[in-house]
Amino acid sequence: MTLTEPKNLHSPKPERASHAKSPHKKTAEEWIKANLFNRWYNSVLTIAFLALVGVLAFFSVRFLIFTGNWEPVRENLTLFMIGKFPRANQWRILLQVQLITFSIGLAVGIYLTKARAAGKASATTKNLIYKRFWALALLIVVLLALTKSFLPLLFVLAAIAGFTISFWLGRLTPKSLTGLASYISALCFIISFQILSGTGGTAWAFTAALTAFSIFRLAHKKELVLIFRILAPAISIAAVYGIYQLPFIKIEGIGWKDWSGFHLNLTATVVALAIALPLGILLALGRRSSLPVIRYISVGYIEIVRGVPLIGLLFFGNLFLGFLVEQPDLFSGNDVLHAITIPLRFLTDKVSSFPAIARAILVMAVFTSAYMAEIFRGGFRAVPSGQHDAAKAVGLGRFTSFIWVTFPQAFRAIIPATVGQAISLFKDTSLLTIIAVTEILHVREIVHGQRDFMGVGIAETLIFVSFAFWAISYTMSKESQLLEAKLGVEKR
Repeated sequence: MTLTEPKNLHSPKPERASHAKSPHKKTAEEWIKANLFNRWYNSVLTIAFLALVGVLAFFSVRFLIFTGNWEPVRENLTLFMIGKFPRANQWRILLQVQLITFSIGLAVGIYLTKARAAGKASATTKNLIYKRFWALALLIVVLLALTKSFLPLLFVLAAIAGFTISFWLGRLTPKSLTGLASYISALCFIISFQILSGTGGTAWAFTAALTAFSIFRLAHKKELVLIFRILAPAISIAAVYGIYQLPFIKIEGIGWKDWSGFHLNLTATVVALAIALPLGILLALGRRSSLPVIRYISVGYIEIVRGVPLIGLLFFGNLFLGFLVEQPDLFSGNDVLHAITIPLRFLTDKVSSFPAIARAILVMAVFTSAYMAEIFRGGFRAVPSGQHDAAKAVGLGRFTSFIWVTFPQAFRAIIPATVGQAISLFKDTSLLTIIAVTEILHVREIVHGQRDFMGVGIAETLIFVSFAFWAISYTMSKESQLLEAKLGVEKR
């Protein structure tokens, strides 16, 4: 019987090679060799494709930097951004953008503060800068390179200031002051649009409601004293009344007929989405209703609107909606028709009764709501029936069950389709030029109608307009992917 020699327990372990590779992970060289140069014909195709890409990149860079004539864009950059907006009131636009960039800076600072508290600051910062906002940052760099004034630099400084303030507040007391920064960010965003639209009529209600809600929510913070919690309702009511009554807050606005340029494209998208989303939810619920009248009305609305092209609806809205609102006396004898025109007159202002842009926004909201309704309906159907049964078992009503059980789960499933529809709506704002609305594509026609730029820089201005649309759309897409990852879409 042969005995094996016992192993030396104190013998040094063999050193691992520093260049050892995981058997499941290939290096870049191995991947290239296995996928691009594994056969002779694949090698030929790879080399030909790289040569084609190199040639296209060379001519593109040469055109963009050296040979392209960007003077039409440089001389008319203000026209591209704000169109025919009254130059005497241009300060409103500047102040609005300052508040929006400050609000965005606050929001980014809040996001990074929460990530730092969770121990993910470095990874979040890298993901935030390079993967989410690089296209938008590139658009800002292009605008700074084309501008002839220092004003765009102030917008960047406002964003940096907002980021610094929220990040600094978060380092002091993350739980209490971070929430305060969130309300300040939302308030700045709402006030920024009221600077243009004015505070007459019902516009003041948005700012007053957010102020009251902020005060009421902050009153429940544990760090605040008890007396402030007791006085919170009274302070909220005082805030609403004060914002409505103070004379120096009541400012006259600029009518929608003067809003134009790329600023109009962005505004029309935001307003149309704000109308289309809740309307789409109501239509989706109406289509699933057990009441035949509500179900048939919802189905008829959705199918008719989805079956008509947007261009046709824009022409129809431009001609017919203005007739309804500007001639309200025709329906004064009929209570039903008179009530139908009330929501339309809500979109009017004191400067112009019902301008073309208001009609276009309403039509785009109606068009988008029909598609949103089908998206939401698909999301509602994706929620398992067992979830509804469980909600009933614990005593939840239909409305409570929808708010806390059905809608959150449906929302996770419809994020890609919803954001895709929002991007489509943003790009469809370029169709407003067919009804003589001066959006950024129509501004391009105005630029080339100038004597100095007739037939000059046609490709350059088209590239600039296309790049502006792409930068915003790409950023929206990346934000959608981040939200999907955060909510765990397709993981469970």
